[in-house]
Amino acid sequence: MRKMKKQEISFIDWGGKIVGAVGVLGMAAYIAGYFKFYFLYSAFNCSWVLPFHSVQDVVANGVVDVFFCALTAVPLFFGYRTSLEIDNHGRRIVGLIVLGIAISIGIGIRFLGYVLDVYISELMVYGASYLVIGVFIANVARYSYEKGSYEYIAAGLLLFVFASCFSSYLVNSTKTFATAYEKGAFPYAAVEEQAVGGVLVGSVNGKYLLRLCQKKDKFKLISPSYKWTVEKHIPGSCGISDAIN
Repeated sequence: MRKMKKQEISFIDWGGKIVGAVGVLGMAAYIAGYFKFYFLYSAFNCSWVLPFHSVQDVVANGVVDVFFCALTAVPLFFGYRTSLEIDNHGRRIVGLIVLGIAISIGIGIRFLGYVLDVYISELMVYGASYLVIGVFIANVARYSYEKGSYEYIAAGLLLFVFASCFSSYLVNSTKTFATAYEKGAFPYAAVEEQAVGGVLVGSVNGKYLLRLCQKKDKFKLISPSYKWTVEKHIPGSCGISDAIN
């Protein structure tokens, strides 16, 4: 009796799927990172910085957003067999999680004296937005799988683009550099001998972005070198306030 020949695994087929998945995730991370940089620099009146970011910078800035979205989408996609089940159960599960976190933090602030860090508050906005969008993306992905047509994935990508734009706008729409600075968003300063120091905002394609002290909306890109000393500083010690912004 002849044994049935096992179906061979097509490494080319699987390789193409993996490359495609990595490409989609990379594009999603780029979209999320770009919107975050765009609205942040627009709020700080230094939009000229955006073109100096490399693709790697932008993708790295959006990786957390993709992670939050996948944190919901992947378990729901593999945990339920139909898109209807994902729609019925997914929204309820994610809604309870987001509501529970919000209530817990509210109790901590109101009764335990917890001070909400500026990074944590922004992370909550991004996290809640992408957790919810993850439900819809899992629904679209499962529906596409049921129909055997992946053209519906485009709708999921559009939803992700909308979530990226909306959440980034929501976080940065009322933000100014002065208010973020006074809340401790930028805890480090960079000082050069015989030069004006500045608040260290972040990294831009291997360089450092400084907001110069005592200067209104004055930013500068510097190359890391031994001439510059990075140190912690007290918010408000750099002469930055709403009065000069």
